[in-house]
Amino acid sequence: MKKFKKILIASLVVFISLSLALAVGLAVLLEPNVKISGFATLDIQKLENLKKNSLFYYADGEKIADGAQNREYVSLSEIPSHAQNAFIAVEDKRFYSHNGVDYIRVLGAIKNNLISNSFKEGASTISQQLIKNTHLKSEKTLSRKVQEIRIARSLERIYDKNEILEMYLNALNFGGNIYGIKSASKAFFDKEVKNLSVSDGATLAGIINSPTNLNPFSHYEKCKNRRDLVLKRMYEQKSINKSDYENAKNSEIELAKRNIFVNQYINGALDEASRILNKEKNEILLHDYKIKTYCNEKLQSFAQEIVNANKIKNADISVSVVSNLSDEVLAFASTDNLDAVTLCRQPGSTLKPFASYAPALEKNLIYPCSKILDERTNFNGYSPKNYKEKYYGYISAKKALALSLNVPSVKLLESVGVENSLYFMRKIGLNIAPSDNELSLALGGVFDGITLNGLCDAYKTLAKNGVYNKSNFLKEIVDKNGKVLFRSKTNKGVRSMGDDTAFLISDMLNECTKSGTAKKIGYEFDNVCAKTGTVGNKNGNTDAYCVAYTPRYTVAVRINAKNGLMDNKISGGNLPTRLAVSLLKFLNDDSQFTVPSSVISVDIDGRIYEKNNEVLIADGDTLPKDRIRMFFSKKNMPRQKYTVTYQRRSILDDFDNFEIVDSLVD
Repeated sequence: MKKFKKILIASLVVFISLSLALAVGLAVLLEPNVKISGFATLDIQKLENLKKNSLFYYADGEKIADGAQNREYVSLSEIPSHAQNAFIAVEDKRFYSHNGVDYIRVLGAIKNNLISNSFKEGASTISQQLIKNTHLKSEKTLSRKVQEIRIARSLERIYDKNEILEMYLNALNFGGNIYGIKSASKAFFDKEVKNLSVSDGATLAGIINSPTNLNPFSHYEKCKNRRDLVLKRMYEQKSINKSDYENAKNSEIELAKRNIFVNQYINGALDEASRILNKEKNEILLHDYKIKTYCNEKLQSFAQEIVNANKIKNADISVSVVSNLSDEVLAFASTDNLDAVTLCRQPGSTLKPFASYAPALEKNLIYPCSKILDERTNFNGYSPKNYKEKYYGYISAKKALALSLNVPSVKLLESVGVENSLYFMRKIGLNIAPSDNELSLALGGVFDGITLNGLCDAYKTLAKNGVYNKSNFLKEIVDKNGKVLFRSKTNKGVRSMGDDTAFLISDMLNECTKSGTAKKIGYEFDNVCAKTGTVGNKNGNTDAYCVAYTPRYTVAVRINAKNGLMDNKISGGNLPTRLAVSLLKFLNDDSQFTVPSSVISVDIDGRIYEKNNEVLIADGDTLPKDRIRMFFSKKNMPRQKYTVTYQRRSILDDFDNFEIVDSLVD
């Protein structure tokens, strides 16, 4: 027994010693005055930068003005106390009593995370969040968390609580590059911050928990539920009375009737600047950078005007216009208040030219005029259907693509091989995941989706004779001292397919505008190639596209559902195509595609083609009325038609009755 007591006492001593050592170690680790190599420290200039804002410029040098986009600093005295209290109630109820770290909340979060076997619950105070938004990257690591705590404690030793709260409310990210409570007030309610109601303030405090999922324009009910939670916390903490609580809870969120759309071009420029400078978007906005873009002011204004004029219930419209000659993004407009530029959606049939047809041409498996049997087909358990289950029998590849038939596309992908298709698409910037190795790829079935500009660049590759180049938003970035941090350079691009393949696909897509799903374009133009795409089912659609290009420009239009489905009437061949026509008219490109030297125009025998579905080059016996002129790659030509010339028979025609017994020598 005595031995057991000794062991127990020794164990307790060791435990207490280790606990004390751990506590001392943590105290040293979290003490900001103890310098640790590689750890960030409080940078007062970064807090002062909250009053600054980078400026964006059109291609012609004019400043891009957009009040909802730019950060606007506002003093705490202009923010209603109930709005301030909304953020405190839901984000940091002990804000005025802790020294930068709420240890009670930290212990509670640890307990809840252990119970749920997850790390979903955080414990960041307002001070910590301010530091995270101004000093550190958003990565979730223990090192970053320790630095966040250390700097937050330094912050509280230099600034008082009201100063910290003011900076915090001006640093918040509300999604869609809307930073700070003043810009958010304009974007969501079209109000000056001083006029925010109790409901408005609680709504804004709720949004920051998940700006994408709680945006009231796209997720109204989720946002409203979060607002009600904030109001409940405010009432429980006695920052509003029962009357204010009930009135606000029973009210609808009164969103801006004049929807102040986020300037998505700036969003794209910021995304690109973030990659170039290796800085967070928020950090870039916190500098006096002059960011010069390729945005064409008149075209951008027109693009935003036409998307705004075509509001669709439960859906957003986005358009992108790029230059094929210079690889510049000339305009990007959207009704989406979040991030439409990096939004990935299912591409539907817009992927068919790249998943099936172009790889088949590259491998010399088909000609554009090759006949493919379009019929109900089972591919080892996978049975794709054509629209309205209409099948055409033997149909040319060119016509099948123009009509966007599903079965021929899957047949071609099966012949090409999925891996070959994936390899081909990656060469034109379509980074399809290796897991998308099913035949449904032929119909645009990709798990991660594709961005609108990703589609633009793929189609632009066709217009550029098979040379791929990623399009750019940015021309130049200059710091406040005039130092050039970035200047775009001409890039020759990468040869991703033969110019013969690019031209033949373009010729096929030109047919799509004449007799296919994009024929609304053919009514207006003869030099446009286009492809439509629709994703959905009989209950509704999720995405609708039209991508069209001339020799000089590529235009992409996407309409996507916000939640669930949109009406089946919204499909690629109607509104997206009409919007593409409007943009093409504005661009007014009358240039023509030229036939490359790798392509030849040849007559085939139409009678054999129609009767036997066989492609044979016409010969001297083929009548003019039976000749059909087609384009072919010189590397993949049909064989000559074999014919016998019939003349009046003579005895010499019967070769079987004669032998060669001698010969004459001249």
